[in-house]
Amino acid sequence: MWVLRYIWDTDEQREVLAGIVDAVVRADEAPAQHPRATGTEAPNADTIFQEVAALTAQWDEPTTSPAERTVIKDQLRHLNGRCQWLTNDVQRAYVQAPLDALWQKVLQA
Repeated sequence: MWVLRYIWDTDEQREVLAGIVDAVVRADEAPAQHPRATGTEAPNADTIFQEVAALTAQWDEPTTSPAERTVIKDQLRHLNGRCQWLTNDVQRAYVQAPLDALWQKVLQA
């Protein structure tokens, strides 16, 4: 049931679904069967920001190979998705700015 907590189309649905599913998960006698079953933790904005900074530094290195750049693009897609889960709008905007800047570098390459 806990997986249903993450299946929503709008932010309004997110809260309603989380409330319904959390009640069922709390009633479960063995909720720790999966590490994501017991929490609704959001990504950490500082961690995402640091990862983006590291990817930017790696991208700017002249010795970065095309294969490494492909990995950076994949990681950037993942981080961009995680950024959307940040609940604080100020933090999301703060993290999104360097993400967008790195995407611009990627598109120009």
